[in-house]
Amino acid sequence: MVNHVDHDFMVVTRITDYRSDEPYPNITPKFWTEISANCKVYYIKESDLNTALLKALHEEIRPDWVYLNSLFSPKFTIFPLRYFNRTNIRSKVIVAPRGMLKSGALSIKSRKKTVFLKLSKWLGWFREVRWHATSLTEADEIKMHYGDNSGVVVAPVLSAKNSGLSQEIHKEPGKLSLVTFSRISTEKGILEAIQFVNGIPNEYSVSFDIYGSKNDEAYYEQCIEEARKGSHSISFKGEISPNQIPSILRQAHFFLLATWGENFGHAIAESLINGVPVMISNKTPWRDLEANNAGWDLPLEQQAFIDKLVYAANMDNQSYQLWRKGALDMGLKKTNTPEAISQNRALFE
Repeated sequence: MVNHVDHDFMVVTRITDYRSDEPYPNITPKFWTEISANCKVYYIKESDLNTALLKALHEEIRPDWVYLNSLFSPKFTIFPLRYFNRTNIRSKVIVAPRGMLKSGALSIKSRKKTVFLKLSKWLGWFREVRWHATSLTEADEIKMHYGDNSGVVVAPVLSAKNSGLSQEIHKEPGKLSLVTFSRISTEKGILEAIQFVNGIPNEYSVSFDIYGSKNDEAYYEQCIEEARKGSHSISFKGEISPNQIPSILRQAHFFLLATWGENFGHAIAESLINGVPVMISNKTPWRDLEANNAGWDLPLEQQAFIDKLVYAANMDNQSYQLWRKGALDMGLKKTNTPEAISQNRALFE
């Protein structure tokens, strides 16, 4: 429910992480869990989401807006979208593609996605929805597939609150600690990141910790095999709770992600607002990083990444602390500004 001052959020979501069979600990399914004063979460198994449950939740909540946080999900986007289409409140539905219309994302299972985009446009599934674009680029992507008259509202993604600088991490020349938080999937460029780290000369002491769920077992095994080829320490740490991320970031020098494309990049933002410089591809909205001493946005070329990884490994502590401050300053400048908050409020008006 929404008024001009406050927003109350009632979230319906899976009781497991994406593509995981392991339920979240200490969670009761089909029961409202209070997260904060204005947010409750209802956890369910994907198989439990049916018309009867959706109708019951709809009648209980009586939402002002229905926000669908995906584009291609059969259960959590298409099914509720078609239900709300039949209830004649289609104009009260917001759809957030979350970067799924980017060329890199569309290149994965491209034939199936192309058929879906054409079919959904022809059938008018999204005809009267409000689209949430997180950038002008994403707004153009939506209009390219669903027409210039699509109801697009641009509102940047808001990040978590910043934790500020910590004095826990020290940087010695010749040593480099890297971390990433990401699904282990093709479009996230995990394999490429491993190859880049393996290209760092052996004279350097490098560790690379990869946190995230497995999307594709074959791809995961390919990443493990690639990691074994090098002499540096590359570890797969699995899934973690979001509240663990800040403490893990405080132990790393740089965040590394060779992604094929992001519409925002929550992990990138969280790294910056925790004072951890980032080394990422130039396929995200985070640009001009080097000019701000916040890291690098690089073309997806092995030598470009290796050169900067070696540069980062050679940093002494005095230089590195300047980059930490640059990362924090840029993170605060780009996230949760009054303008960004105002644009997000307007999304629900």
